[in-house]
Amino acid sequence: MTTGRQLEIFVAVALDGGFRRAADRLGISEASVSKQIAALERSCGGQLFARKTGSTAQLSELGGRVLETAKSALRLQTQIERAAHRGLQPDSPELLVRHFLLERFVRPNLSRMIAAGLPAETRFTVLDNAVEMVARVRASPNVYALYRGDTPSDSHIQSVLLTPATLSIYASPDVAAAIRSGARSMESVPFMLPRSSPNIRDFTMRKLFDAEFLPEQFVDGSQFAEDWTEQIVDGRAIALFYDEHVQDLVKRKLIEPIPPRIGSSWLVLAANQRADPKLFSSIVDACRIVLDGPGVN
Repeated sequence: MTTGRQLEIFVAVALDGGFRRAADRLGISEASVSKQIAALERSCGGQLFARKTGSTAQLSELGGRVLETAKSALRLQTQIERAAHRGLQPDSPELLVRHFLLERFVRPNLSRMIAAGLPAETRFTVLDNAVEMVARVRASPNVYALYRGDTPSDSHIQSVLLTPATLSIYASPDVAAAIRSGARSMESVPFMLPRSSPNIRDFTMRKLFDAEFLPEQFVDGSQFAEDWTEQIVDGRAIALFYDEHVQDLVKRKLIEPIPPRIGSSWLVLAANQRADPKLFSSIVDACRIVLDGPGVN
């Protein structure tokens, strides 16, 4: 399925003339740009750029046709968003959500969530920093946060555990085979931690401690999850992931889970203690309708 984000990145590469320049302007990794372009090419049925090492990204014949359509789609999306925001009231609820959950959980099921009680005027804000999420929720009774992780230990915040989210340590098939055969100890394989996200580092270390697993060597990973998976696929390290986040790589047999078993985390909905209880309950019910019903992405 083609997404607005894929179109946005495609247009940026076409206009900037390169994956690296587009990545810098969008504030994402070059690996992320490549991944999104590859996904869009699969949807379109062919290459959008003529790839030549060391040269600018030249649009293919298909890419040239797709470019104008992409621009039109993005202009329409902007018009719709502006029209929607003009109709919002200042007290419209705001739901903070991580990018992965927005694309895999919220967008495909938004109509069902609204039918189940989520206010149609809800504003969505993508935020991938859990610490900032908690701070925003603590500061306002009209801000809610949907994320995977631990429940916030803050007396000003209430939370509901919606569903467990399982985690595993992942390795490339070659590294996993070496560990299973005893040719290599799991502890000796470098373990990746994101260098720029202290909250994710702390969360990961707690999970490893609970599993009684202590790697001999830690390596710094990028803040971009796409860069972690690249190093895992290449066999340079192992890392902890939510199972749902890497299911595509597992299906393609690029990585696989290895023991020990890591305990579950949770999909959490958090709200200020002063939040409207009926509204909070409605948002919880809307999330649970999606989780309990068919078609969850």
